[in-house]
Parts: sequence; C-alpha cells; structure tokens
Amino acid sequence: LRCVRACDPCVGSRGGGWLVGVGVRGRAVGAGRLVRALPGAGGAAGRRGLGSFAACGRCFRWLLCPAASARRQVQRAIPRARIAVVPHGAYTALVTPLPTTGDARHRLELPAASRIALFFGFIRPYKGLELFLDGLEIARRQGHDLVGLVAGRPLYDVSGSVERARQTGVPVSWHLRFILREEIATFFAAANVVA
Repeated sequence: LRCVRACDPCVGSRGGGWLVGVGVRGRAVGAGRLVRALPGAGGAAGRRGLGSFAACGRCFRWLLCPAASARRQVQRAIPRARIAVVPHGAYTALVTPLPTTGDARHRLELPAASRIALFFGFIRPYKGLELFLDGLEIARRQGHDLVGLVAGRPLYDVSGSVERARQTGVPVSWHLRFILREEIATFFAAANVVA
C-alpha cells in the first residue's frame, strides 16, 4: 500500500485489460498519466492512446500487464520495454446459491402468497425510497397484494419513511442494516421484482 501511494501509475485500458508502469524519476517513484487505449485500438482515440502509451512506457523501468496477450501487444509497440505479467486474481461469487422463494420468504417472515418488491443496498437520499413507498401506496389503493422489502444500511435518517409506511398502512418489511454477502441471495430469492 505504501508503494501504491508513492506511485502515480500510468494505466491503460483496452477491452477490460490494464497496464501499469512502475518507474523512478530521481528518487520519487512513479509519474505518468492515464492513457485511454493500448496499441491496436482503432481511430483517432487509439492513435492518441498509443502515442501517450509509448511516451509513458519510456519513463518506466517495468510495465505490468494482466495477461500474456496484452504483453505481446505492448511489446510490439515498445520493443525494449521490460514487461511482467501479473494475472488477475480469482473472483469469488457475489452471492451464495439461491434458496427457494418459499424458504427465503419464510426466513424473512414474508407472506408466501404476496408479490414482493425489493429495494436493496445502501439507502441514500437520491435512491428514491420515497418514490418506492409512493409506488407501494398506489398499488395498495388499486387492490394489488404487493409488499415492500427494504434491505440495506441507511446512510441518512429514514425514520420518517418508516413512520409514513406505518401510518398509511403500506406493508413494508424493513431490514435496515448492512446485509452480509451470505444473506444477499435470500433477499433476491424472496422478491418478484427489484426496484
């Protein structure tokens, strides 16, 4: 981490790939700038990226690529560059396997026969919790059996929204906390729709 903070890496991206230059300018580590494309990108943007990339590559002692294919592309553009391949790490699944809808609703104490609308994630003022409640209220007035499921950690005071739902009789199951990765699948399995 100390090394990353000391570096101002030159990073290029093409098709999800990346390139980092690690260098030394005097005694300071780093120096570089963002480049928009690696060699082989078409059009004017590709030429600008290639130009920036080549200039960037000369000021670094090493260039790091995520794959051997990216290394070959860079090597063609900068033949004398020292390039190391640092593979992407292994990705873990975001969620555990989905439980059945019935099991998920049982765990969350939701009605089995109702339709469930999920509002999920960090709850921020701009994400539309009030609009979500408006929609639930309209559905209720029109005779729909729709239950709101609000799951996530609020980043502002939502007590007014909770009180509004209680006073208007809008059915909402509130789970106002950080949702652990192991729990995410349960919330999504319980829902018919995600808002």
